[in-house]
Amino acid sequence: MGESAMANPAIANPAMAKPKRQIVSSIEDGPTEYDREKYHSHLIEQYKLYVEMVDRLSARRVLVNNSFITLNGAGAIAFAAAPTSFGGGSAVFFQAAITLACILLSVLWRETIVYYRHLSDAKFQVIHEMEELLPARPYTVEHEYFIGKRKAKLTPFTRGLSDMEVYIPVIAAIASGSALIYTLLVPARPYYAALFGG
Repeated sequence: MGESAMANPAIANPAMAKPKRQIVSSIEDGPTEYDREKYHSHLIEQYKLYVEMVDRLSARRVLVNNSFITLNGAGAIAFAAAPTSFGGGSAVFFQAAITLACILLSVLWRETIVYYRHLSDAKFQVIHEMEELLPARPYTVEHEYFIGKRKAKLTPFTRGLSDMEVYIPVIAAIASGSALIYTLLVPARPYYAALFGG
């Protein structure tokens, strides 16, 4: 048994038995040692499943954006309600903490949007490659048609939905930063002398 394994390394290491599968680029180039009668039906099922996964990703992306909007809205409400809910310096420090939290939340929101954009681009690239094996290429043609029609109208602010999405957390961060500066310059000023002993 040992001599047989030494004579044939593929037996000792099963990973060496099959070469790494290459990306299929045409309908004639199917995976090696695959049942050709089942190949196309399996391909269709994989394509349908993957498109469904992309749709679920879009729905999850909307849900995440709504969560960040809700949290930022709650922060804005808490900031506005602080002067009437707390007395003296407590309200000022609470407002400063809320604005800092909203700034950090906006940064995280933007990074999440960028992450989902890159993930979505990768998934659509996979769909385009799979459509090379199908009779029709609806997603590929739609993408080419959409880009071709909008290319002349695109501006730095309207390149695409994901690019426009990025501006929303940036605006939220600017608004939170402005509120923090206002809090530190106006309501907090009377407490600086007591805080720093000036």
